[in-house]
Amino acid sequence: MKNLLSAFVFLVFFSACSGPQAEDTSIHMEGTITNPAGDEVKISSDNFEHVFTLDSSAYFEGDFDIEPGYYTFQHGRERSTIYLDPAFDLKVGLDSEMFDESITFTGIGSTENNYLVKKYLVEEEMSSDMRSFYSMDESTFAKTNEANKNKVIDLLNNQQNLDADFLVKEKLNINYDYLGAAKNFESYHGYFTGNRDFKATSTYNKQFEDIDFENEEYFKTIPSYHDMVRNYFLGGSLDEALGKLENIKSTYIIEEMVEVLSGFISPGTEALKEKIDLMKTMTSDDEVKTKLDQQYEQMKALAKGNPSPGFNFENIVGKQVDLKDLMGKNVYIDVWATWCGPCKAEIPHLKELEKSYHGKNVEFVSISVDVPKDKQKWKDMVADKELKGVQ
Repeated sequence: MKNLLSAFVFLVFFSACSGPQAEDTSIHMEGTITNPAGDEVKISSDNFEHVFTLDSSAYFEGDFDIEPGYYTFQHGRERSTIYLDPAFDLKVGLDSEMFDESITFTGIGSTENNYLVKKYLVEEEMSSDMRSFYSMDESTFAKTNEANKNKVIDLLNNQQNLDADFLVKEKLNINYDYLGAAKNFESYHGYFTGNRDFKATSTYNKQFEDIDFENEEYFKTIPSYHDMVRNYFLGGSLDEALGKLENIKSTYIIEEMVEVLSGFISPGTEALKEKIDLMKTMTSDDEVKTKLDQQYEQMKALAKGNPSPGFNFENIVGKQVDLKDLMGKNVYIDVWATWCGPCKAEIPHLKELEKSYHGKNVEFVSISVDVPKDKQKWKDMVADKELKGVQ
């Protein structure tokens, strides 16, 4: 009996001295890609990235540290929102030629992620005609947006055995997603209907009066809230954005917004030095401060009246084109790519613009940013679209 008691005391002492066990923060993922569009699978968020390399059978597998939350799963040009937690053990299968329709999950965490796939497909169908959606009158839009929200909530409520943390976050995510859509109505309606002076009624706008735009926890963990806050701060001019940022207390949100706004600086920015200096006082990130200083020097060099930076590229027939060769002409430069939807939608308007300046001292230069392996695709599209000017 005495020996048993001694052993018990020793075990209690050992457990107390050894301290608590470290929490496991790693997740296991594996999967196979049919018809792979490259040799990588990327898992990422704003401040995180993990890359898997596919083996010869297009299979990937591995463990990596993760915090619970929403992430982007990307292969090739396609991507999908996923939810990860260290407790999950996920297996992914997809065909890259039918990415959204084929992606499926098995294992621990599959219920949450298969729901997100279904949600995407439902919302894709509901948002297939954005022009018609945002061209509705105010009352019809509000009812339709609410009906769409309820459809997604019903889908969520029909899922069984969801992770408790995910369920809380996803309810918030749905709420802010459709609140964000409602907040976009005024500007989008004006754009799609051509009525730039359109204003939503005060009754409609009451739903936005109590929104807190500086909830750091939501900003970090709820994707739709994050997007809505970004749209709030980035929806106007640089002056308006900086003015809003000066009136909030969340240093985390301020610093992220300043980093994003550093990309909004252009050679035509008024009071450029003053704005750069103000943005530098808003961030403690030395890399962002350095980037702002570099932006200032670049924009100063590009200011109106300064010599233009040169270029020297191979054109569609294999000859080098140097900007110096166009000396004395007004040069219109269009940067595009064969994979860029908005670029291709712009082509008819570019052709009309070229016609209107035909015979005048204007040279149209189109520069493709396609990767070298897509060179033939670029040549084929130039021919198919009958693109003129310097290609």
